[in-house]
Amino acid sequence: MGAPSPSAPERSATPRTPTPRPEGAPSSSLVRAWAQKQGKAVSPRGRLPESLVRAYRSAHGFTDD
Repeated sequence: MGAPSPSAPERSATPRTPTPRPEGAPSSSLVRAWAQKQGKAVSPRGRLPESLVRAYRSAHGFTDD
């Protein structure tokens, strides 16, 4: 038999905390819902592409300060 395979690295016991979104920024769920209504491909989880967030902000009259 061969050598035992290396074990996976240990995971931290501390859960991840989400990064707070900037004041006035739309929530991911709002952007996803809008994107789906627009017929855009969007995953149900994970980070949203910046281009998608920019499109949402543009469509909803947000300005970049």
